[in-house]
Amino acid sequence: MVVKIKEELFFIRHSPGMPFPGIIAADGIALTWSDNYRLQVPQDRKYIFRPGHTFCAEFNTGALADYAATDRVRIELRDADEKQTIQILQDTRYGNIRHFADRDLIRRLDIVEEVEATAGMWIVVMTLPNLALAPGDPDTYFTLTSDIVRQTIL
Repeated sequence: MVVKIKEELFFIRHSPGMPFPGIIAADGIALTWSDNYRLQVPQDRKYIFRPGHTFCAEFNTGALADYAATDRVRIELRDADEKQTIQILQDTRYGNIRHFADRDLIRRLDIVEEVEATAGMWIVVMTLPNLALAPGDPDTYFTLTSDIVRQTIL
């Protein structure tokens, strides 16, 4: 048995119809920074975020109303104890992350060099909405681009 380390482009895609394994969703609280989506990096892999990687999302409040274009979003990496954080997407307006297809408009991460999320760390999508977010709403989804490093058995 040969174990090989493999690195490849990877998309963390989440929607209620196809939830990404391990994502913990929580309701957002109006006018408060909330951890809406949390993913703890499994022991057998790590995610690498590089300049040029992207994030896009379509959030819905659960009341059939979209987030307002001026509501805020950010993404943090946290250590396993959640005491140290690194922002990979700075505080940005929701209207800036809604572009999934246009390569000129899609939102790139706010990093100048690669940042690793290793086993046990948390990847956290946070929002500061005017209305509460219901993450189970069928119109709520996102895609976060990264590279993934994992072991494969040959």
